[in-house]
Amino acid sequence: MIHKRRRLFAKWRRTQCRHHRFAYNRLRNKIQRYIKDRKNQYNQFVLSKLNSLSTSRPNFWKTVKDLLGKRSYSNAPSIRGGTVHYDMTSKANIFNEHFTSISTAPDSILFKILPRFHMCTDLFIPPLSIEPLDVYHVLLSLNPNKSKGFDNLPNRLLKNCAQSLATPFSLLFNFILATSHFPTAWKLRQ
Repeated sequence: MIHKRRRLFAKWRRTQCRHHRFAYNRLRNKIQRYIKDRKNQYNQFVLSKLNSLSTSRPNFWKTVKDLLGKRSYSNAPSIRGGTVHYDMTSKANIFNEHFTSISTAPDSILFKILPRFHMCTDLFIPPLSIEPLDVYHVLLSLNPNKSKGFDNLPNRLLKNCAQSLATPFSLLFNFILATSHFPTAWKLRQ
């Protein structure tokens, strides 16, 4: 059917005839309905297969893996009480409820303050310091053909101004490390 649709499209483009366009649109819509129906049938099959399994059975994850194939999905649905959960927050809540339900520690122990630990060594990690030369080399290594980040500064600008920007950036980074405060605007993503 898809080959026939392609031939009808090519024929319509060649002739610009309304009859060919009508035939093409009719076949295109039929194919789209067919694909949508097959996807719905597959989804219903997957849900019925997953709902028929108990989560405590060892073959549950084998079945999930078989259904997903060799591809790995980070957002695979969770099923609890016959309800499918796609939202990451609800999945996290399911895991939280599960682990708290199997916890053997009494609540009185969970809310106590931890005791002080004795130092096992006199060695300390020295404070991290970022040198302007290090920043300069990193700025020079930027790919100017990559897209700009959340700050809308193109890599070409950063690379061309590396010598001027190395010292202010190193001062800024050292200040962030000294105060242990990462700017909120830098935590945003697009």
